[in-house]
Amino acid sequence: MAEYLWGIDLGGTKIEGIILPSDLTSEPIARIRIPTQAAGGYKVILSRISLLIDRLSTETGLSPHAIGVS
Repeated sequence: MAEYLWGIDLGGTKIEGIILPSDLTSEPIARIRIPTQAAGGYKVILSRISLLIDRLSTETGLSPHAIGVS
């Protein structure tokens, strides 16, 4: 079974999610970028991160075991 690396880049204007093969030998499996909507506050930002993870899962059929956040 292939393993994948999940990552979230949280910025002031955008949140980007990516899924990479664990051996890093090929292109990303998926990459999605959405607006952060930081003016909405903490709960909105957490909701946006959750939405992004759901979209990545739906697009790829994969589920994360762990997610790196920067």
